[in-house]
Amino acid sequence: MLSSAFLGMAAAFIYDCIRVVRRIIRHKKVWTIAVEDIIYWVCMSFLAFSATYNLSNGAVRGFMVVTAILGALLYRAVLGKYYVKYMTKLINFLIRPLKKLCRLISIKLGHLKELYKKRRPKTSKKKGGIKSWYLNRNMKNSKD
Repeated sequence: MLSSAFLGMAAAFIYDCIRVVRRIIRHKKVWTIAVEDIIYWVCMSFLAFSATYNLSNGAVRGFMVVTAILGALLYRAVLGKYYVKYMTKLINFLIRPLKKLCRLISIKLGHLKELYKKRRPKTSKKKGGIKSWYLNRNMKNSKD
């Protein structure tokens, strides 16, 4: 019975981890959230099946379902709200310097690209490409 409650708490905790990721990485399309939820529920169904199989030889007992639900509700009431709120703040706090560094690097690379374009000598585009240039060069050397 206690293991069913822990199973419910684990399921709620894993879903809270998904919620934290959703707050950090904004999803622009609704279907991406739906895919995440489907993957979550498929994984949870395998987890619940294996727990049921190991605990009661595959027989679904009513008290197991009720205690799993109560465990998830208990986790949600005691820790869930705080976990999502503060974990999101912590990860955003840790990621903020990395975002600034990436922005700085991209600005510097943009400046280098502009400098490269300014300093690069402009080549005249002749027909024939390298082969004709090489032949013309050899012909000039042979005339000397």
